[in-house]
Amino acid sequence: MSRGPGPIPNRWLYCPRKSESLIADKFLAFKTPLKDAFESQMPIECCFTPEMLFQVMKTYKVSIALGEMLESTKIV
Repeated sequence: MSRGPGPIPNRWLYCPRKSESLIADKFLAFKTPLKDAFESQMPIECCFTPEMLFQVMKTYKVSIALGEMLESTKIV
């Protein structure tokens, strides 16, 4: 019996996909891509996949060396 992926994380849908440019020519801030099971719950304009991230990195002509997940950070 499949229970589904659960709800989309709070504030994820309309959070910007990524920063507008590289920070210090090396760092790109981006929201955590969700697994495919969430796609049916979101409008197409809110989707953000790992493939989209890799494509963006190609346009900047940089590679991904380290990923740091900050989705549990509380904003006060």
